[in-house]
Amino acid sequence: MYKMIFLVGSLTFVLTACQQEKNTNNAKEQLTQKSSFTVQKSVQKETQQKRSINEKIAQNQELKKKLSTIHKRIATQQIFEINNEQFLSKTGLFIKWATLHNVNVNQDGVIKGSIVVVMVEKKDLPNEIAKLGRNEKIALSTYRITFQAEQNLLEIYKRIKKLPSVKVVELEIDYTPKQKTEIL
Repeated sequence: MYKMIFLVGSLTFVLTACQQEKNTNNAKEQLTQKSSFTVQKSVQKETQQKRSINEKIAQNQELKKKLSTIHKRIATQQIFEINNEQFLSKTGLFIKWATLHNVNVNQDGVIKGSIVVVMVEKKDLPNEIAKLGRNEKIALSTYRITFQAEQNLLEIYKRIKKLPSVKVVELEIDYTPKQKTEIL
């Protein structure tokens, strides 16, 4: 009977020990799974952060390229002040039918080939200006001078503007939008 009790006690002890070992293994597996899940989440988070950083770097590089293109385009263009507004000219030519871009209103215009001159009251158009092109009186002390196509109107504009008897000088620019032609 002692043997039996000893045998039952030993078996109980062995079974209990095995059960505890199994529980310990289960707990270890759960901890391992939890820590591997945490590691996976951490790795996923890092991967997402790296992807986000790479996307931002790509966006910044694209923006830098666009800005560089804009700076190059502006550097090749010249800015002029005419009629108290700023104009961009790719060619720097101010002849009849040349295209300018008005920076103030962000609109393209075409030089009409004439300059309007307003003289100080009761003054006539000086001969040195009158002989530059065909002129017509359009109002009291106001004249329109029309030039030939090949004349540099910027130089003439600046020369007229310096005269003391001149009140206002305005280079005529047409802002009418160009009609788009349909391609068939």
